[in-house]
Amino acid sequence: MKLGFFKNEDNNLKIPNQRTFSYFLKYHLNEERKELIEFVVAKIEKIADKFNIVLDSEIFTKIKPEIIENKSTKTFYNQKNERLTKLCRLIRKKIYPKIKFEIRNNSIYNKKDFLDFLLHLALTEDFAENGSRTLEQILHKRTPTSDTLFYHIKKFEDREVLQNMFVEIFDLIFKMTKRSNFFARRRVDVAIDFTDWFYYGKDDNTMIQRKKPERGTTKCFRFATINIVEHGERFTLLALPVSALDSKEKIVEKLISFAKERVVIRKLTLDRGFFSSAIINLCKKMHITFIMPAIKNDRIIDYANSVSPPAVIKNYPMQNCKFNLVILEKDDKRYAFATNIDFNNKDVMLAERIFIPYSKRWGIETSYRVKQNFRGKTTSRNYIVRMFYFMFSVVIYNLWVFTNILISVSLFGKISEKLLVTAKLFGNFLLLIDPGGN
Repeated sequence: MKLGFFKNEDNNLKIPNQRTFSYFLKYHLNEERKELIEFVVAKIEKIADKFNIVLDSEIFTKIKPEIIENKSTKTFYNQKNERLTKLCRLIRKKIYPKIKFEIRNNSIYNKKDFLDFLLHLALTEDFAENGSRTLEQILHKRTPTSDTLFYHIKKFEDREVLQNMFVEIFDLIFKMTKRSNFFARRRVDVAIDFTDWFYYGKDDNTMIQRKKPERGTTKCFRFATINIVEHGERFTLLALPVSALDSKEKIVEKLISFAKERVVIRKLTLDRGFFSSAIINLCKKMHITFIMPAIKNDRIIDYANSVSPPAVIKNYPMQNCKFNLVILEKDDKRYAFATNIDFNNKDVMLAERIFIPYSKRWGIETSYRVKQNFRGKTTSRNYIVRMFYFMFSVVIYNLWVFTNILISVSLFGKISEKLLVTAKLFGNFLLLIDPGGN
């Protein structure tokens, strides 16, 4: 009763305002009750962390319209930076603990020191040895050495354990973003692609892949990703390491299955490297609408040259599968696409219906460039080190996308055409923010 909870005439519970809460905390709450409340809060947070439940709801509320109307005011930018500060604190509170470094109690460095070190390397795109020295100058305190960092990363001897840890983090970030209701009941376009990290060394690891000669090597470590490719929300839903023993079909099935549990897929786009009867049959089996360039073999070239584009050859047979072959022309050049969409030959917008959704794939190329900018440099031949660096860069990239979405929705109620927070600004806030408080 002292706090002021009561039911009105309609039997609806009325919640006290902030002033009443403040008065109660100052004059009516003794130390014993404070300790009890703190104990309950700690238990709730522990359970929430265990099940990846986000409790920090204040960052998802929208700013008052009168503040938005005059965006040039100091208040607007203060509100933006205030949200950025809260988000960075939330990230350090919710995401940092999920990266499970095994640090002994008597270690002079804690988990936060190693994660700040990794973040600094990601922001500066530096090698660990030099990054350790520059971070000491920024923070004015001792920081882990490169040898110490690699020692702890190499403790992840099991690749699957490391993979599962980062998948849990990807999932948590996505759940945090869904709290904005931006992805609720929406259909999104996604893209699957491979990205290579050049490797120089002995061919003594099943994770080493062969590739065309480039930058003085024919070897690489390869990763597969599935990304949302809508403007402003280019999340990497999942990243997977690819070994020399993995088939493309197996990797694509894992990526699609993971994505379908989290979003409603409108269209999947793939590049011509995935063009095969196995991938086409897989997409059909999983009820996925797909578009991909067809490899121009002699038979497809003959078809392309014998028709007047735009044209649709329905149920085009190839080995043990059938698909719709779409022939288009642009800038005096002919293109062939494989799809399971039932396009109409007479559709005057046929070219746009193919080129526009497929052009979204360039978003995945942009995301790869940003991820590379969030990745420290290393010449280590150890696969666990490389995998950790790559996955960590995806985490930081997703957190940057998450931050822009949340701040944009908070300020405007929609995704902004312009990035409100640059990658560098986000990284520096995250590195230097005071982790205390909420």
